[in-house]
Amino acid sequence: MSFRFPAVALCLGLLGACSLRGDITRNALDYNRAIGDIANQELLLNVLRSKDRFPRVYTRLTQVTGALSLQSTAGVSAGRNLENPLGASNTVTTSAGLTGNASFRDAPTFVLSNLDSQSFRRGITRSVPADVVVNYWRQGFPKAVLLHLFVRRIDVKRGENTCFIQNQPPWREAYEDFAHAVAWFTRDFPELAADKSEPKNFGPSIPVHVAGEGSVTGLVAARDAKLGVKSGTPGRIQLQTPGARRFVIKYPARRGEAAAASKPAGTIAVAREGVAAGATGAATRRCDIDDFVDKRARDSEFDLSVYLRSADAMVYYLGELAREQLKADGAWTPHVAVHSNAPGATAGDLIRVPLFKVVPGVDGAVTVEHRGASYALPEPDDEDVGRTYQAMSIVQEVFSLSVAAEDLPRSDVIRVAN
Repeated sequence: MSFRFPAVALCLGLLGACSLRGDITRNALDYNRAIGDIANQELLLNVLRSKDRFPRVYTRLTQVTGALSLQSTAGVSAGRNLENPLGASNTVTTSAGLTGNASFRDAPTFVLSNLDSQSFRRGITRSVPADVVVNYWRQGFPKAVLLHLFVRRIDVKRGENTCFIQNQPPWREAYEDFAHAVAWFTRDFPELAADKSEPKNFGPSIPVHVAGEGSVTGLVAARDAKLGVKSGTPGRIQLQTPGARRFVIKYPARRGEAAAASKPAGTIAVAREGVAAGATGAATRRCDIDDFVDKRARDSEFDLSVYLRSADAMVYYLGELAREQLKADGAWTPHVAVHSNAPGATAGDLIRVPLFKVVPGVDGAVTVEHRGASYALPEPDDEDVGRTYQAMSIVQEVFSLSVAAEDLPRSDVIRVAN
């Protein structure tokens, strides 16, 4: 009699490997779900911090290392019994047994980075580039949701008169005016593109033959100021200010008309550093919203300057929306007008839904604890959820776009093992 112990061990190993493959799949998906939960809960936590005007703290799970191990054991037992009762012939009884066991051990290691470097802060506090706004616009996201999240203010110039429309939830009337203007602006599904205006000459032209330390210093200063250099006249150069970023608006053709860029602005300037493009200062008077959205307004001559938010400001904006919903007195839920997809609705039909909804004291799809209280986002199929998860998705993606690889710190790392 012989026992093939290596074959038994091999069988156990193969069975364990088959089971291990299933465990790896389940663990990978569990890690993915956990990372998603962490991202959603951290964003909601920072929104709630913004609600209370607390500092926002950002971290990122930069690495998850899974350590899934298989431990298997195999054993063999055997025995022989010789019997010779009453002189009869010998009787031999032989017994044998096989035992096996396989177990798995999962001990992942997480690397959590504290995002607090100077370059990181610069990235998340820089206004979102116009190209990013256009990219989201063309992807099919609700136009009104994009404008509410990206735009904090619009300056309107008509002739010599200027006024502004403010997207500021604590000022309910101002917010409602902005929502009204956005609904009117997006009703006909305008197309959006981004380009730059023509550069403008800065000062007089400079003779090329002028030498000396002073002229070199001046050129270095011009470079630091991001001025361009235009050559055209022989022997002279001309400094130029770069063209301003702007949006180009085109409405779809109405019946019997050709598609063409049209007002409310053939172009919309992207304001920089708090000053509207083409103006000596920001407008100081709120617009008469009824006049702005008048049916004739699309054909009247006026220019718009748009102030875009940064990624960090978008998180703070969600906090302002939450603050208005959760305050003890005078609570209200900011809404946004989006195109209806209800049966029988036409292309221009709009409905009002919550832009971002937070519910206190319950468990939801995303739940966090903040200052001793529980807050949650509604379930995705809740009738009051509105565009909550679309807003969350856009803010998370824009936040990631604002963080370059070199912004992730190489030190100040918290390691959470097992």
